[in-house]
Amino acid sequence: MDVEKTIIGGGAVGCALAYELSKKGEVVVIDSNPSPGIGENQSTRNSGVCHAGIYYPRETEPLKARLCVEGNGMLYDFCREFGVPAVQTGKLVVAKDELDIPWLEELLKTGRENEVPGLEIIDKREIRKKERNIECFAALYVPTSGVVDSAALVKKLSQLAQENGAIFLNRRTVHAIEPTTEGFVVVMQGQEEERFVTRELYNAAGLYADDIANMVNPQSKYVVLPVRSESGIYQARESTQVGMNIYPAPHVHNLTGKRLEVSVEDGKRLVRGGNAFRTVGAHLTPTLSEDGTLNEAVTIGPIRTPPRGKEDYATLLTPEAYWALGKAFLPALEKSTVQLHQVGIMAVTNGNPDFVIERDPEFSGCVNLIGISSPGLTASLAIAQYVKKL
Repeated sequence: MDVEKTIIGGGAVGCALAYELSKKGEVVVIDSNPSPGIGENQSTRNSGVCHAGIYYPRETEPLKARLCVEGNGMLYDFCREFGVPAVQTGKLVVAKDELDIPWLEELLKTGRENEVPGLEIIDKREIRKKERNIECFAALYVPTSGVVDSAALVKKLSQLAQENGAIFLNRRTVHAIEPTTEGFVVVMQGQEEERFVTRELYNAAGLYADDIANMVNPQSKYVVLPVRSESGIYQARESTQVGMNIYPAPHVHNLTGKRLEVSVEDGKRLVRGGNAFRTVGAHLTPTLSEDGTLNEAVTIGPIRTPPRGKEDYATLLTPEAYWALGKAFLPALEKSTVQLHQVGIMAVTNGNPDFVIERDPEFSGCVNLIGISSPGLTASLAIAQYVKKL
């Protein structure tokens, strides 16, 4: 068969692309998952947070800064229109003592530069009004943050794309791509080998986006690093209930997950040089019921763990690790209530903290979307519109 547009990858970004591009034109989506909208990789193995856009400096992460803020409003609007569970809970980024205040001030500065509305640093009294169970010194209040049912979002995007005529080819793995004068010959493996020609190619393959880019152009410079993390969960009681996302002040870590005790400026320098990664830290996140209301389950995490490849989702941590982190926010949290939750692996681009969204320099019919880690879920709809205009 010959097709106009082919998307490789059926996660949040791939399905958002399929939804947007299928409004006008023929679209095929190739995905290794068993059925459309499953998204069994980083699209659903995450906290389901709708980010506001406070973590991404414009000078080093311009695409994240722009597309997260745009995507935040687009995501809430989409979820309201199509019945996807989502709640704009707001967020507190908490300082445990005065030493954390410079990190909050840095986030406040970045957020305001990115035009995130309603940001303010609040004291203990104001914190108690919003979250009576949280113990901290001060906090940055972020009203536009929230939570979304990421699995329901991916499923709805795939359904809408199919209603527009998009075709999903599941249980397939791409193992060769050959550029031609007509576009690209795509060779994939399902129950048997299949091949077809596509005029345009969109690489949204997540952890394997670097492999796809290299199939198109062996000179591709990008390498995807699998950044692994784990999370726990507890059933809240009155003394441990939270209605907002509760985050620590951010910090930086090396590839193995070890926290680096450095100043804000030194941390930024290390991240710019590709010698460290910034993390928002392990946080408390309310979860959603099917009817779109908050339920009693609260997740704790993620905690970075050493990378073990792109497919190793084995649990390395114990519930005690999550309890120790949660107790820093919630003094009443009991060890016996905390359980293991999930393992996730993010696709991070080596030496580049920002999203990579660009046409291949040699084969312009291919658009690469590489390193679409957090806030990729929040930004997914905005990313799709950005790609459409490339």
